[in-house]
Amino acid sequence: MYNVVASLLVLTFLAGSARADDTSPSAPTRRDLLALAFPGWHPASLAEVPAGKPAIQRLRVPKVAWPFHGGIGDSTNQPRDIVKIAPLDVVRMDDTHAVLATWALSSDDHRAAACDSYYCTYALGLYFFEWADAGWHLRKRMDVATSLDGSAAPASRVQMWPGRGAVLGISQENCHGGDCVDRLQLLGLETGRIGFRFGMATGIYEGDRFSPDPCSEVVDPAYKPRPEENYANVNCRLAHGQWQVDGDTLRVDIEESSRKAHDDPQGNPVLGKLRIQQRVVRLARQGSTLKVVDGKLPDYAL
Repeated sequence: MYNVVASLLVLTFLAGSARADDTSPSAPTRRDLLALAFPGWHPASLAEVPAGKPAIQRLRVPKVAWPFHGGIGDSTNQPRDIVKIAPLDVVRMDDTHAVLATWALSSDDHRAAACDSYYCTYALGLYFFEWADAGWHLRKRMDVATSLDGSAAPASRVQMWPGRGAVLGISQENCHGGDCVDRLQLLGLETGRIGFRFGMATGIYEGDRFSPDPCSEVVDPAYKPRPEENYANVNCRLAHGQWQVDGDTLRVDIEESSRKAHDDPQGNPVLGKLRIQQRVVRLARQGSTLKVVDGKLPDYAL
């Protein structure tokens, strides 16, 4: 009986020791990696911070070549080094390597610091971490991996590309005069570096804003023209795209709908037929960028 109890005590002690000395990598969170990348920031709580929302509202980060320009009400165009920062994604490259993606925007003078009437200038940050000595450690920082201009804050999506690392897609809407273009930047993430960069437009909302109905309604297949309406100025185009890893390529699927007015035989403006085009573009890695190997890139510009 004594031997059995002694054996149980020994096993319990060993199990406790194994837990105390456990050095297996923990799952990195946005909050934890953000605090390591910016030690001047002290989180208010232990709760995870939401993706895409500014967790850091105001922090001085000098000695960084931020892309922010002087905007409305700013005639000095002085460098801006007080920023707000939002975490986007944590990319787990493997058991011991992770990447934190962020966006940063100048906090100085609100909109006067980095925005004009149509868009704001954001900095996309990438921070590379490695698990060592029972903790995550920042090994490389890129506070401005690229500069982003858009009317809305950047959004992100990540997919692993087997044998090639990870693909980080940054999408952003840019609007002018009521028309909008969706822009996509694809970055290939590898251990400690960016493998490739590629940018394209994947969507558009374009049309005469004086038409009787918004273009989003006019290009809906369920829309029925009304005889009493004047469609003389209608010229609508609406497109949406989505990317995904597909074997050895990245595939971008785009659906474009368009509708415009024309004159009937009597010279009266009538609404033409709805045209729907399905477009598939395939991209393959070529050095530090991607090249089109199938399909054709859309020409979406305002």
